[in-house]
Amino acid sequence: MRASIYDSEAGGLNGYNKCTGDTTGRLGRDSLSFIFITIERKGIMSRVIEVRGVRIGDGIPKICIPVMGGRVEEILDEAKKASMADPDMVEWRIDTMEEPEDENAVRDALRGLRGIFSAIPLVATFRSAREGGGYPCGQEVYERICLSVIELGEADLIDVEYFAGEGTVKRLIRTAHEAGMGVILSSHDFSCTPREEELLSRLAAMEAAEGDILKLAVMPKNAADVTALLHVTALSAGLRGEEKMEKPLITMSMGSLGSISRVCGELTGSAVTFGCVSKASAPGQMEAAQLRRELLAFHDRLGCGRGLPWKENLFLIGFMGTGKSTVAHALARKYGMQAMEMDEEIVREEGMPVTEIFETKGEEYFRALETDLLMRLCSRRGLLVSCGGGVAMREENVEWMRRSGKVILLTASPATVLKRVKDGVARPLLNGHMDEDYIRQLMEKRREYYEEAADCAVSTDDRAVDEIVEEICRYMTESSKR
Repeated sequence: MRASIYDSEAGGLNGYNKCTGDTTGRLGRDSLSFIFITIERKGIMSRVIEVRGVRIGDGIPKICIPVMGGRVEEILDEAKKASMADPDMVEWRIDTMEEPEDENAVRDALRGLRGIFSAIPLVATFRSAREGGGYPCGQEVYERICLSVIELGEADLIDVEYFAGEGTVKRLIRTAHEAGMGVILSSHDFSCTPREEELLSRLAAMEAAEGDILKLAVMPKNAADVTALLHVTALSAGLRGEEKMEKPLITMSMGSLGSISRVCGELTGSAVTFGCVSKASAPGQMEAAQLRRELLAFHDRLGCGRGLPWKENLFLIGFMGTGKSTVAHALARKYGMQAMEMDEEIVREEGMPVTEIFETKGEEYFRALETDLLMRLCSRRGLLVSCGGGVAMREENVEWMRRSGKVILLTASPATVLKRVKDGVARPLLNGHMDEDYIRQLMEKRREYYEEAADCAVSTDDRAVDEIVEEICRYMTESSKR
C-alpha cells in the first residue's frame, strides 16, 4: 500500500483560528502528502489517513465545509466565512466557478484558499454535471481541469469521479499519487439508492482502483433506502466482523430523509460529513454549527471518549491570543472529546457578539454570564473548555474549575499575542489599544491571577500545536495517576 510522509511544518501555532495556522510558511507542492496509520478501536483494526494532522477515519466524523463562488474574490470571501465555522476540512467546488477552464483563475483561487486554510486539509473537487455539478463539460475537459489542479499542487486531496471513465480515473489517480496528493474516489446517485449488493460491489471496485478515501452518495426514496446505505457502510467498515475495506469511507444518504446518515458516521463507519455555511453543495446538508452540535450530542450518547487517560474536565485559561481555541480543538480531535468555547456559547445564548454585549450591557454583565455558564459546564464530565481571557480573574470561577477538573494556563509573549490578534475585531478590551506595550501592561495585571488559578502552565511561543498537545496530555496522564 502506498504511503507518503506528512510534513508537519504547517502545524505551527501562529493564529487564533486553527484554519489559518502559519500563513508565512505555506507548504509547497512537494510537501503536500499524507500517511496511512493503523489504529485499534474497540478491538477492530482500522486504517486512517492523516492529512495536515487531521486523522480521517478516527473518532468523530470530520466536518468538511464546501466553498463555492463564481469569481475568485467571491470564492475567497466565502472561504473566510467558512474559516469562522472552524471546519476540520474544506472542499473547493471548482465547478461553481464562472470559468473553471481559466487556469489563471483556478491558480489564484487555489493559492488564496491555501493561504486561508494553511493548517487543515483542502479538497479540490470538479463535479461533473452528470453527478450533480454546476458546469457541463465532456470527459476531456473534466480530465484536463483535474490534471491542472494536481499540477498546481496546492490541494491536499482531489476528488475523482469513479464513473469518469476507466482511463481517466487511472491517469488522475496515478498523477495525483506521483504528486503526493491523496484521492477521494467518489460515486453519486441523485435519482435513487442502488441495491445493497451493487453498493458493496462498487465500493470494492473503488478500493481496487486505489482511491485513498472512498465516497458514496445516494438519493433515498424511502426509509428502507436510508437504512440500506447505513448497513452497507457498517458492513464495509467491518463493524459486524466481516472483511472490511482498507480505506476510510465517506457515505451519505442525501436529502432531508437521509439526514441521519450525516450525523451517525461514528457508529456506522463514515469518516467525513459535509456541513455548509452559506450555500449547500448537495441536498440535505446541515448548517455547520448545527451539524457539530448534532455530532457531539451523538458522540455523548454513544458513551465515547471514556478511554481517555483522565476523567476530569480540562479548562484552558490564558490571555487572548495565547492559543486556547486552537489547542482545545486539537485536543478534541485527538481524543474525541467535546470542546466548548465559552465566548462562542455566550454569543449563541445571548444572540449578539461579545463586543455588543460589552457596549450595551457592560463588562460586569458579561462576567456574570461567564460564571453562570461555567457553573453549568462544571456539572458535566469529560469536557474540554476554552475559557475567555477574564474567566480566571474571578475567585468563584477558579473554585468551580478546580472542583471539576484541571486548569491549564497557556502563555505567550506580548509580541506573539499582538501578531495573533491584530487583525481581529472581537477584542473589546483592546479597542483603541492594539499595541504591544498596552498588551504587556494588561497581561501583567492578570499574570498573578492566571498563575494562582493554574495547575500547570504551558508556553505556546514558536511551538507546533501537536507539541503543545503532547505536553498537556503528559501532564494530565501523570496527574491522574497521583
